Amino acid sequence: MTLPFSKLPSAATISPKPFQVSIPQEQLDDLQTLLKLSRIAPPTYENSQPDRRFGITSEWLTAMREQWKSSFDWRACEERINRFPQFTTQIEDINVHFAALFSEKPDAVPIVLIHGWPGSYLEFLPVLELFRDEFNPSTLPYHLIVPSLPGYVFSSGPPLDRNFTNDDSARILDQLMKGLGFSGGYVSQGGDIGSRVSRILAVDYESCKAAHLNFCPLSVRPEGALDENLTSQEKKGLELKNTFLETGAAYSAEHGTRPATIGHVLSSSPIALLTWIGEKYLEWVDEPLPSETILELVSLYWFTETFARCIYPYRERYAHPPPDPASMANRWYIKKPLGFSYFPVELFPVPKSWGGHFAALEKPKELKADLSDEDEVSRLEELSATYDPEPYWSTIHPNLLSTLQHNIKASARASPKEPEPTKRDPMSFPEARTTLQTERPSCGSERNGRSLNEPVLDFMTRLPPSTTKADVAGPWIFVRSPDGPPQNEDLPSLVSKGTALLHEYEDRKAQLEAWHHKSGAKTRAPLTRALNPLRQGLEKEISALARETDVVSGKWMLFLTPHRVDEYWEAVAVATVQGELGFGAKVATDDGSNNTRLLAVYTRDYEDKEDVKRVLEKLVELGLVKEGERSIYYKCDAYTYLQIMGNNPYGLKPSLYASKDVLAGKI
Repeated sequence: MTLPFSKLPSAATISPKPFQVSIPQEQLDDLQTLLKLSRIAPPTYENSQPDRRFGITSEWLTAMREQWKSSFDWRACEERINRFPQFTTQIEDINVHFAALFSEKPDAVPIVLIHGWPGSYLEFLPVLELFRDEFNPSTLPYHLIVPSLPGYVFSSGPPLDRNFTNDDSARILDQLMKGLGFSGGYVSQGGDIGSRVSRILAVDYESCKAAHLNFCPLSVRPEGALDENLTSQEKKGLELKNTFLETGAAYSAEHGTRPATIGHVLSSSPIALLTWIGEKYLEWVDEPLPSETILELVSLYWFTETFARCIYPYRERYAHPPPDPASMANRWYIKKPLGFSYFPVELFPVPKSWGGHFAALEKPKELKADLSDEDEVSRLEELSATYDPEPYWSTIHPNLLSTLQHNIKASARASPKEPEPTKRDPMSFPEARTTLQTERPSCGSERNGRSLNEPVLDFMTRLPPSTTKADVAGPWIFVRSPDGPPQNEDLPSLVSKGTALLHEYEDRKAQLEAWHHKSGAKTRAPLTRALNPLRQGLEKEISALARETDVVSGKWMLFLTPHRVDEYWEAVAVATVQGELGFGAKVATDDGSNNTRLLAVYTRDYEDKEDVKRVLEKLVELGLVKEGERSIYYKCDAYTYLQIMGNNPYGLKPSLYASKDVLAGKI
């Protein structure tokens, strides 16, 4: 029988085989024999300390062995595990195993959830269970993919004839996600080793659009970071880190320097494996895990002969010569949207100003809330919408940069402020004094707009945006199509009524937040569920108001470096005057900074998707937008007048369309 959430996306290019866990009875019998024959060390001063300051106690290990022999039921574990869809597929020379919850929603966001050591995909089953219980395949907002890293449990091990690293694992997982139909973008989430793989995906792979980590260690304190700025909880977390480095990190050195030796030792005895791994599940957690859970995790490692195959990533920590910290900081800096869950008893908790180690296993509800919090999702979506990979490519891989703006220095991207709401056209400049006849309806004056019948080349010579100063011409230069439609906007009504709607939303949101605070809920999930319909209603009301007041224009936005802005503006001005683009355009003047300049190309109606697409296709034809490269974005003017920008308190996404989606026919 096919399990719910098993239907692969229609865009998938691979055909994974359904998989179920079924350990042969012979292996279960062998485990019982070895448990009976394995000896436990005699009592010593060190293994008798109840605080485990010297490691696992004989008392705990004896009790766990007895439970493993007598009452632990692996078949019951299999039955629980097999309630979740699982698959295997061949990627390069690795047979990759993964569990998944596939959504049937067209706009579901793909997330790859990556475990670490001594974990496995089992860590994420409590998280999947929460999503499975709350949603059905048609309402699940995410595709949740939980792979077993190469060498772990049911994924085959690294090759025997070459070195294999986290970079290889990241490449395999990127191919998996794209093969499942997510070439257009996915989010990576990880802890421990999974956080490193997630970081590689975010830095090196275009398809990975954002990352969420619950393990993000810093090897050195940032310059200027003072203890006095830390909370008491953060200070306690740093003390935990120091204690771990002093007394709990020896395992890492063994994994990294003698992986063959420790691999042989722990593959020879289930009691040895339980001791080595069980210690971590006792020490690295916030609250004690049930002994049944520990035995399930260790049993899976034993049955699949995982340990010797899986500790290869630790060798990267002991590379010779060691990498330069400064170069590594640049190498691994994530320029894409990044989310971070702070769990106070993580091994390396990073204070917010500069949980436990097994976040998915210990705190599935909290991790799920972080992954699905609508405010956070909205923030990440907006960051994704404005994310520009060019600084990374121009500094790290300048020879591979193939955009029209290659060979430029990455500069801070700050868009000029939109004009304050006025009674004029969205492109007008309130202080303009007309001395020449300008395009009708007016959009600027001789000092900041092209006059009627003025040749475009003369206009460009008179007002080149790269050198025209803002204190002379104002913040914008304008151009208008001769046959642009008349503007009948009722801006005062839009601003007054729209502001009232926003205030009403804020009041209602405050009431819900107060209710949530009084409820004592441990996560934001109840509040998010209450705010979602409120935010959706606000979107519909603003859209209806924009239509009522005829403020329905919008613009495609390009952000350009100063030395390319004249070239782009001339192409846009010529096409606008010839009636080949929208009804008008504007470009930012020189405000004295070296920031990028906004060039906006307007269309009459943001809901006229055919016209929006036509203008975009013309920009592509002109060579100003490249298919297959980073998107530009379209924003409606109603949001501009209501000052709804990024990170707004209403949870609204300012941009309506992305060029990649429009060109791909998704809109």
